[in-house]
Amino acid sequence: MARIKMVASTSGFVVLLAVLLTYLQGASSSVTPLKASNDDASVAFGVKRDPASAFYAEDIYARNNNNASAADSYPDLLEATISQLQAGLTRGDFTSVDLVKAYLARIEEVNIHGPGLRAIIETSPVALDKAAFFDAERAAGKTRGPLHGIPIVIKDNVATDVSLGMNTTAGSYTLLNSIVPGDSPSISTLRKAGAVILGKANMSVWAQARGLQNQTQGYSPRGGFGTSAYWPAGNPCSSSSGSAVAVAAGLAAASVGSQTSGSIICPASYNNIVGIKPTVGLISRNGVIPISSTQDSAGPFGRTVQDVAVLLTAMAHHGRDEGDNATWTQPAEVQKGIDYSAAPHFHNQLDNPLRGLRLGYSGETFFANRSIQNFDESVLSAYRNSIDTLRGLGAEMVEVTLDCIGDETDPTRTAFYNTSNPGGDVLFQTEMRYGLEAYISKLTSVPSAVFDLGGIVYFGIANPTLELAGNQTDQGYLIAALHTRPNSTFEAYREQGLMLARQRGIDGALARYGVSAIVSPSGGDWPLYPISDRAQYPVIGVPMGFYANDTQVGDTFPYYPYPRAPTGITFTSQKWSEPLLLRIAHAYEQATHVRSQRKPYAAARAKSQIKDIVPPPAQ
Repeated sequence: MARIKMVASTSGFVVLLAVLLTYLQGASSSVTPLKASNDDASVAFGVKRDPASAFYAEDIYARNNNNASAADSYPDLLEATISQLQAGLTRGDFTSVDLVKAYLARIEEVNIHGPGLRAIIETSPVALDKAAFFDAERAAGKTRGPLHGIPIVIKDNVATDVSLGMNTTAGSYTLLNSIVPGDSPSISTLRKAGAVILGKANMSVWAQARGLQNQTQGYSPRGGFGTSAYWPAGNPCSSSSGSAVAVAAGLAAASVGSQTSGSIICPASYNNIVGIKPTVGLISRNGVIPISSTQDSAGPFGRTVQDVAVLLTAMAHHGRDEGDNATWTQPAEVQKGIDYSAAPHFHNQLDNPLRGLRLGYSGETFFANRSIQNFDESVLSAYRNSIDTLRGLGAEMVEVTLDCIGDETDPTRTAFYNTSNPGGDVLFQTEMRYGLEAYISKLTSVPSAVFDLGGIVYFGIANPTLELAGNQTDQGYLIAALHTRPNSTFEAYREQGLMLARQRGIDGALARYGVSAIVSPSGGDWPLYPISDRAQYPVIGVPMGFYANDTQVGDTFPYYPYPRAPTGITFTSQKWSEPLLLRIAHAYEQATHVRSQRKPYAAARAKSQIKDIVPPPAQ
């Protein structure tokens, strides 16, 4: 879950020369372990970048001078797509075992060592065995599709079977060594599709729903402070932070995250990748540690829209899951199963791929207003260029607004945001309390002997050095949830939120302006995606551009924005509109190729590649 308001403040730079020189040299030596202390957590990182420094010049140079030779037959794992990896596997250039070894080597370089990204909380001890199994299948002539033998990582709140040798803890020691009854259905289908589950991704503990005051984005007690691959100590954003950073840094081919309010879209935006939160009910939430039964959904991250479509196809539940009643609302075509990656636009180049579509875009009235959203001018410029790009792809572009927002310039006074807090918090806290307790009741074993929300809070108090270390002491959100219970007021908040987000929000705008989808910037203090989330509608985020070269570094750890910080664009529409949104997002991506315009900073670029693993040909 992400807080609806995410304020990025700025101040002057703080530069520690020794650390700066280390990064200028692209050092891969270990840094101070990223443990919380009673001091400001930023002390452990100790540096903010000067955009005029040689660091920034080196970053541009590296971006324009890829070390990989054009003649190299192996794809660069920082950029490799699922289709590129699958092509290499099919040709026999390398094996799935080679891929897993290469990704594990990259994780070793930059996850704890080097810049200490802490995107991965643990790796599977049987990943190589699973890869060897899929290699044997391939050698015997059996392939399972585009994910056969492809390594991916899973957010630590999505259950993976004990046979994979990993925990499912939402980043908390409270659930360490607990035994889940089996894979979450979305993981089961990924494994059946041939994916190798490489590891678990770090996340904001309890999906960014533990503290009210000092819960740092990207931090968990088990995983430490996760940070961006695009700036030292940069903010990776929200609870699916590790899943996004793993993809951005090339530590896995793709990943799984989850979103209640922004926890896929915001990390995708901050990390220069693609993420989609699907319609609630497309992917089963059974086996996912919950926040809100109204809004939660797992969803994929990838480097391209097509990669995301491949994962979405594999993760989608077909029909009714007795463990998740949201799946019961699936229409017939979704129950049968849709191959989202087989859509013609992924395989045929068209001159005007969006011809015939009428799209709404948010404008100065709210979601693209510099003063209200706290946007840098470079972000708004990129957004305006994006509208022109979509128009050039054949779409008719119409500026829209939402009834639940209207013309009110104070966000807290709009109809939607005024009921989102405290209404949204009460809804989330109530659903979280009872959802968590239901989840724990299904576990086969809980060594901590914690069986309810009160036990989770008490575990933190009783084990402060493990669970509440340094300045990460706040459990205010969990404590507030202890005072909730389902009642008529709680139900009224849910219905009010659905009405505002649908009839007076997305549905109302689509009907009034006669548009198929709505386009908006991904970032800002008051973004559009919480309204899509409340409506239970799908939303996809794609790289859009970067902050200016002279952007001041935010003064709050983890830092955002910073010079050339990535930012994204989102597309949203009604329930089950994933094929439409993927079509729009893919056309935009292919017209702009924003992601290729900036690489992670030097120390975050792991050097290990497939060619370092594959044995040389026999002489």
